[in-house]
Amino acid sequence: MGITDKVRQYILQILFPAICLNCKSYLEKEQQGQALCSQCFGEIELVRSQPGLIAIGLYRNAPLQALIHGLKFKHFTHTLPQIEALIVKYMEEGYMPHDHYDLITYIPLHPQRKRQRGFNQAELIAKILGKILNLPVVSTLRRVRRTKEQSSIRNTKERLNNVRDCFALGDATAVKNKRIILADDVYTSGATISEAAKVLSQAGVEDIKVFVLANVG
Repeated sequence: MGITDKVRQYILQILFPAICLNCKSYLEKEQQGQALCSQCFGEIELVRSQPGLIAIGLYRNAPLQALIHGLKFKHFTHTLPQIEALIVKYMEEGYMPHDHYDLITYIPLHPQRKRQRGFNQAELIAKILGKILNLPVVSTLRRVRRTKEQSSIRNTKERLNNVRDCFALGDATAVKNKRIILADDVYTSGATISEAAKVLSQAGVEDIKVFVLANVG
């Protein structure tokens, strides 16, 4: 790094100091580059998986919510290393079921929304999980129509109607007789997950396990 780069970095650190997305405290030098300070990261409480659903924690946990919001709504990709560390911690502490899976897939975004955001957070989570579990990540589903953001809809019936028939499957042979993990960021009403799972099941998937960072329930 040249002297000009060092000066630029120093000025940026003064004008835009690194802060924790949750408690808003300034990050210590050794923590800079992280999304959460070490204390807030340590306050993320892990929860046991439920039948068919693996959720790292509960959405009401403020640090976990801040991590998810940072990625999903503020497009902060520097949240990804701590998301990966959180998933690793979840597995190391024995919360992940020791089941056999063949592949990982994810909830897709409509192409227009993905272009606007620059990435699909569910796909990024799936890729992290795939790296940790040494499983292939396969794009199986596609959105055939653009829907409203589920986070903007409070009524469960409206959520179900919003995503009805919004997914289609590409190559059914990729999932037929497979045991798969379906990744997303948050499990709220289950409307989106259920609609995606319906399409996958109709293609002959043997078993579906849902993986999310947080469960609203």
